[in-house]
Amino acid sequence: MAKTTKSILLTMALVLCWGGFAGVGLLALQAYSARPGDAGAPPGIWPQASAIPISQRPWSLLVFLDLGCPCTSASLGELERLLAHSGDRLSLILVLDDSAGDRAGDANSSELLRLSQLPGVVTVHDQDGSEIRRFGMKTSGHSLLYHTAGTLVYSGGLTASRGHQGGNYGCDAVLAWVEGRDPGISGCPVFGCQLGGASRPAERSP
Repeated sequence: MAKTTKSILLTMALVLCWGGFAGVGLLALQAYSARPGDAGAPPGIWPQASAIPISQRPWSLLVFLDLGCPCTSASLGELERLLAHSGDRLSLILVLDDSAGDRAGDANSSELLRLSQLPGVVTVHDQDGSEIRRFGMKTSGHSLLYHTAGTLVYSGGLTASRGHQGGNYGCDAVLAWVEGRDPGISGCPVFGCQLGGASRPAERSP
């Protein structure tokens, strides 16, 4: 009888320990998912020195991406939904961080290819990280919405947390600007991996 009681107590102790470790791991994962990346220092006016031309459409949305970042898939999904509601008022410019070399084989490359074939989408390969630095970007998924006059109206992410797809204030704000409404916010946290050019000083240009 004593052995049976001891065995039960030992089993309960192991279950409690396992549950404790699992709980701590879950809390850590939730904390990581909700931790935003570096907001960077985007220029309020489109840099004249940039090799990326501003679109003739009313709005240009630049999105800086690292294809190797696991959060990129969620950003691409949100962008596809955003384009579906923007018509020909928005030009989407995907700036890919290629500073680490060829990323064509990364997990998100097929999603990127599908998105890049949609009307109004331009893909830029930033091989030396110069555009990342010029626009002061630090985190993959960071999006900048500029009016055709070159004025920045929104800076931030398009997902509610790391790798999360679904309704979020960032997409709502961008869509509101494109539709001629004032969303009342000019930015949101951005969730993603550090861009390759993040450790280098940002280039500022007129």
